[in-house]
Amino acid sequence: MFRDILVPLMNVPEADASATLEKVAATAARLGGDVSGLAVEVDFAQPVYMYGDAVVFMSQAFLDAEAAQHTRVEDLLRRFEQHAAVAGVASESEIVRAAAGEVAGLLAERARTHDLAMFVLGDDDHYARNCVEGVIFGSGRPVLVLPRAAPASAMANVLITWDFSREAARAFADAMPILRQAASVTVVHVADDGASWHPGAKALERHLERLGIGARYHQLAKGTLTVHQTIEAYARHNGADLVVMGAYGHSRLQEFVLGGVTREVLKAPFVPVLLSH
Repeated sequence: MFRDILVPLMNVPEADASATLEKVAATAARLGGDVSGLAVEVDFAQPVYMYGDAVVFMSQAFLDAEAAQHTRVEDLLRRFEQHAAVAGVASESEIVRAAAGEVAGLLAERARTHDLAMFVLGDDDHYARNCVEGVIFGSGRPVLVLPRAAPASAMANVLITWDFSREAARAFADAMPILRQAASVTVVHVADDGASWHPGAKALERHLERLGIGARYHQLAKGTLTVHQTIEAYARHNGADLVVMGAYGHSRLQEFVLGGVTREVLKAPFVPVLLSH
């Protein structure tokens, strides 16, 4: 059970705010946890202009922008607590200020004292994705990403992507509270065409059995697809409503330059994804 869940509230479009907050509250209720809503007011430096020997600050415009930002954030947190109350979830909320370049580090630091960090992520939401990556790398805690466009998930049909790596093992262990309550658990390993059965498969099946998790193990041949495309196709075909995966088995730079499964998932999440590094 994830008892203490951090929910960074960022880049929530007004048109989607109610649906987003309702989804967060419903997910927290399914996980059995309390939620801490954290809204970050971005502290932008004021531009300074020289006019002759005088220094001119564009203060009023920035004061107005900051006041508008604060009003939006306060309203968002008020609605967050209302949705949590309707879902029967205990909640608290906080507003913090940080420079734009410090937000990811701040969220990672806060996530270290929670069981789980939960983000709602839209397609190609670059700023929020950068913050998610910062928490994955910097917090030592699992991260649950909810797709903005999808409804709340029951997280009953769980798909574990397994590549026999340290990151996969970490994600599997972190997801245990969900796995124990799931109706169905499937483990998939994506291999090259013609690859023999992985020698670690039997040990994995034995471990799952000892934990009381009746999971099925499948080795998938990716053919002409990428690993990400193979996983997505299998998940959609089999009705998975949560994917568990290790994040960034390669370095963040390698994934940025060469591409990778984690980066592709975060660009356009299609079901909720629990990630650990």
